Amino acid sequence: MDRKYRLTGGFSSLGEFLVAIRRHTDGKQASGKLTTWVQKVQSESTDSAGGFLVPEQFATEIYGAVMEASIVRSRAIGHKMLSDTLNIPVLVDSDRSSSIFGGITTSWLEEAGDKTTGETDPVLGNLKLTAKELVASTYVGNNLEDDYEGGARKPFEDFIKIAFGRAIAFEEDDAFIWGNGVGQPLGIMNSSGIITPARAGIGKVDITDIGTLASRLLPGSWASAVWMISQSVLLEYVNMTASAANSQSVVNLNTMTILGRPIIVTEKCQTAATLGDIILADWKNGYVVGDRQLEIAGSRDVPSGGFLDNKTFWRIVMRVDGQPVLNAAITPRRGGSTLSHFVALTTTS
Repeated sequence: MDRKYRLTGGFSSLGEFLVAIRRHTDGKQASGKLTTWVQKVQSESTDSAGGFLVPEQFATEIYGAVMEASIVRSRAIGHKMLSDTLNIPVLVDSDRSSSIFGGITTSWLEEAGDKTTGETDPVLGNLKLTAKELVASTYVGNNLEDDYEGGARKPFEDFIKIAFGRAIAFEEDDAFIWGNGVGQPLGIMNSSGIITPARAGIGKVDITDIGTLASRLLPGSWASAVWMISQSVLLEYVNMTASAANSQSVVNLNTMTILGRPIIVTEKCQTAATLGDIILADWKNGYVVGDRQLEIAGSRDVPSGGFLDNKTFWRIVMRVDGQPVLNAAITPRRGGSTLSHFVALTTTS
C-alpha cells in the first residue's frame, strides 16, 4: 500500500470513506478498513454518540471548505491539538511604559558597561485551549450517495464538504466573536483584552468613530487588521454625506476598504448603534484556534424518519477551541490610551 492510501486507511477518496461508514453503521457491509478510525475515536474522544475519526487527508478537505467560507479560521493563529487540552505559553504584555513583551527590560550601555543592570525574569502566562464539540447534522437524499456508487463521485463529496464546511464556518466564526468560553470558544467580544471606546453620537457610526477605533489598534496590527461591519453600518457609509470630514479618502466603498484595510460585511456583527456593529480586528496576531479532531457518522436506519423518507442522516463533530492572545489591553511606551488587537464601539456615546 503506497503512502497515500496508508494515510487514508486504504480509501481512495472522501466519498468512498463516507459510503463505507454508512454501510458499516447500518450493518449492510462491514469494512475492516474502518476499524482503525472507530478505535481512535473510542480512545481519543469523549463523544458518547459515536462515530469515526476522519483521516487527516480527508479532514483537510472539509477544513478547506471551512477556510473558504470563514472570517476567523483563515486568518487566526492555528494549532494542532494532540490531546483534549493544549497549553500555550504567552508573554504577559500589558504595560510597555517600562518593559516590553512580558517583562523584558532593555538598556543602552557604554562600552564595558555592567550588562547585568536591570536583569529581570520574563512574566509568562498560559493560554489553555480545551477542545469543545461543535456538532453539525443533516439529512441527505439517498439518491446523491447512490449517484456516487454509479461513478458520479464529486457531487456527493462536494455536497458534504461544502454544506458542512459552510455551516461549521458560520458557527465557528460566531463563537470566535461572541462565545462565552463555557462549552464553546471564548470570543473576542467577551474577552478582557478588547477595547470598547464610546461612539461620537447615539444611534449611528460616523467618520469620527473610524478615527476613534483606528487610534486604539496596536500599531503592529495594521498590516493584517480587517474591519467587520453589519449590513446596516454599510448603509450608513453609503449614505454618508460628502461634507463629512475626509470621508471619501477614509471610507472607499469602491475598493471596500477603510483606511486601506479590507471591509468584511457580515451578519455576525450586531445591527447599527449596538455594541459589535463595527469591529476592527487583527485575527492573525490576536487570536488562537486549536483543532483536536474531526469525527463523522452516517446512517439510513435512523428512527426519526431517515429510512421512511429515503434519506441518510449525517453528523460531523468538530472538536475545536479558540481564545484571544491578550487578556488585557496594552499601555503604549510613551503613554496615552490603551491599545489592543480588537476594538469595537460601545452602544452609546
